[in-house]
Amino acid sequence: MLKLNDGDVLNFGDFKYFYQRVGTLRGRCEKRGDDYQEAKARAEENGHKQVWINPEAVAITAQGTTPEEDYAREGATVHRVRMGDQVELEGRTYTLQPAPNSNVRLEPVE
Repeated sequence: MLKLNDGDVLNFGDFKYFYQRVGTLRGRCEKRGDDYQEAKARAEENGHKQVWINPEAVAITAQGTTPEEDYAREGATVHRVRMGDQVELEGRTYTLQPAPNSNVRLEPVE
């Protein structure tokens, strides 16, 4: 099973330029130096998710590099995945499911 980390990028092979970035509350706190327990309590109180996937904007330019090359330059790991794949994120298993407006959601596997 594919293990994901905060900041990883997913490429859905069915769509050449369909990239999504994985985010986690824990990972963001570590990067920013925020207190995770405090942020977790605030997120739970406000009904916010602690793991998510956001679409990535990709520009087609004359620069001559691929999105994978650009992500590698920033140190991000790109994973090729498909809808319905199961992934592990912060010790929990999720299924990648389609969401409205060409988005992706993490469906927890119970």
